[in-house]
Amino acid sequence: MFSPRVQLHRIQAAHLQENSRSAAVLARLGFEREGLARRYLYIDGAWRDHIVTSIRNPAFVRPDGW
Repeated sequence: MFSPRVQLHRIQAAHLQENSRSAAVLARLGFEREGLARRYLYIDGAWRDHIVTSIRNPAFVRPDGW
């Protein structure tokens, strides 16, 4: 997604606080924790808090015409 053809600036992902496996996958991919989204999604009958992570494109170049 960070290729010159697609050229995204960032990708964001969120996971439940107790989901250590998802946290580990995102960390291996280079995602960094940004914070906590309270009552982010309604899952199994309740609003659940999520950890918000992101990875940014260090090579991002502003496209012509911006």
